[in-house]
Amino acid sequence: MGEWQYPGPPGVNVMVCGGCGAVTEWTPWGRCSWECYEQPRETPDEQLAANEDAPRAFAYFTGRKALGGEPGGE
Repeated sequence: MGEWQYPGPPGVNVMVCGGCGAVTEWTPWGRCSWECYEQPRETPDEQLAANEDAPRAFAYFTGRKALGGEPGGE
């Protein structure tokens, strides 16, 4: 993961999405969904890190949706 991403504090499973600003369940990508993950970042370094992590993030969000952990999942 990029350096700008970090896990939430121990025992806290919520975060503010870096894309839409919603309070949501914590994800390792700092965004609540793939749609939010695809939104542009504030700095070129953050954008580069997001681009490099995109395959893993895509797999995470699509897998989460398929398992029913995200709205719209089966």
